Amino acid sequence: MKKLMILRQLRLCHHVIPMQILLPKHICLFFLDRNFGDAVTIHLAKEADRQFLNAVRCKCRTGGMGNLDDALSCFGRMLQISPLPSVADFSQLVGAVAGMSPYRDAISLIERMDRVGIDFNICSLSILINCLCQLKSEDLGFSVLGRILKLGFDPDLITSNTLVIGLCSSA
Repeated sequence: MKKLMILRQLRLCHHVIPMQILLPKHICLFFLDRNFGDAVTIHLAKEADRQFLNAVRCKCRTGGMGNLDDALSCFGRMLQISPLPSVADFSQLVGAVAGMSPYRDAISLIERMDRVGIDFNICSLSILINCLCQLKSEDLGFSVLGRILKLGFDPDLITSNTLVIGLCSSA
């Protein structure tokens, strides 16, 4: 309550103070004014994005993504965050989609990542190889392996095993 009184006094004097230090965010909205309303709004938006990404990470780790529509909706929202989330966050979501078995949808998400300029990491490319091998397109999987090597990544055991298993199952 004392913080609230101090804030009111400072507000009357038109001092700009970092509100998130003094008050929880649900109270901050009550005190918005022209002097610092935009800064608080940006802070709250960034906090909402951070909480959203944490929820997506948790759902991906625990298998709680639900269904493909939820995953696609999350992917679309991630593309709207500025700056874009890390390639690891996108890869984790694409991996969850691939785990649901709609491999073509996972591949299309990886293509969208490429179109918007998200750089690949070894994980995203390994997911792509796995999806291609599951769809019996081992030849394309090997071309992705070439891209992995060209980018300077070291293919891990999982990537290699995926290609070998794909070759064995197609024989």
